[in-house]
Amino acid sequence: MVSALARHPRGARASGDPLSRHGDAGGWTRRAGLWPARGGRGLAASGGGFLLLPENRDALPARLHWDLSAMAKGASAAISYGAGDVVVPGGAQALADSWFMAGPLGHWPATGTRDGFAGTWLGKPVFDVPTALARAGAAHRYLQGYFPHMKSQRAYRIFVQFRDAAPYGGGTALDQSFMLSRGPLAPGEQGEMPSSLFFHEMIHQWTGQIEAPSGISSWFSEGLTTYYEDDLQWRGGFESGDAYLEAVNRLARRYFTSKARNMAAADVVKIGFGDEEVRHIVYYRAAMYFHDLDARIRAHSHGRRNLESVLFPLFLSREQGVRFDTEAWLAAIVRELGDEGNATGSSA
Repeated sequence: MVSALARHPRGARASGDPLSRHGDAGGWTRRAGLWPARGGRGLAASGGGFLLLPENRDALPARLHWDLSAMAKGASAAISYGAGDVVVPGGAQALADSWFMAGPLGHWPATGTRDGFAGTWLGKPVFDVPTALARAGAAHRYLQGYFPHMKSQRAYRIFVQFRDAAPYGGGTALDQSFMLSRGPLAPGEQGEMPSSLFFHEMIHQWTGQIEAPSGISSWFSEGLTTYYEDDLQWRGGFESGDAYLEAVNRLARRYFTSKARNMAAADVVKIGFGDEEVRHIVYYRAAMYFHDLDARIRAHSHGRRNLESVLFPLFLSREQGVRFDTEAWLAAIVRELGDEGNATGSSA
């Protein structure tokens, strides 16, 4: 696979002329070692896997034009920032941070976006994709209204590739987008919609990051997102009260029965993806921490304040460029809870 960071060709063109990238989809499938899907009838890949970036990759907008003439009639294409030919203000680097998909695609909605949201899929579905994407679109609209920050509309696109043969499974988020790879149904498996997964991935846009060493920061980014995953599905009417109760109990079981329950975050990072139970303990422990912290704040304030009384001002200041790190978080908790806040700390 070609690495987008391995070479940086210098663009010999006049200053101010937008960078153009002409995509020969059939050629990419043959030459770039991408992920051809459905017997070579389509492709799905991240731009970072095959694009050669110019040295001035951040200086100018990027214009993407698709040549789908080598594909079957009716083929279409999309990237994280839109379907068909698009101009990306973020330049070539934004293209490297984007998903690419081309072939006999399905689209929801059929054209354009719904309040900035859209979905694209390739292959033979094993669940009701249009319904799943319609639910995700409604959830995206709800999340845009729920949080106080990021009020300027940001497009978001979910990609799903259905593959007949390995490798498949799992998903990866890139800027303003998420790619899910799905294989055939296992014997006896029902084609359930991955609604909670889509919800979780979209929430990441708003929960964002805390300044901390790589991996250590997961207590906030993944833990808070896991906390919100079912909390906001319930509040927004996307799941029942019984389903929410079961989700919270399932979270508690996963945490209290985990072999890694008392493992420090730094030790979890060393294991990485080698053990999924260990890797996810950071998600579960931090989500439990946020549930507990919310209860403490409500009790301390006699019901007048909650977790978001602390979170939302921090989200807004972070959006304005104020540094948000563990020290800033701990200081906010101490301001909220006094001496009790010193004992509460963080879940890292």
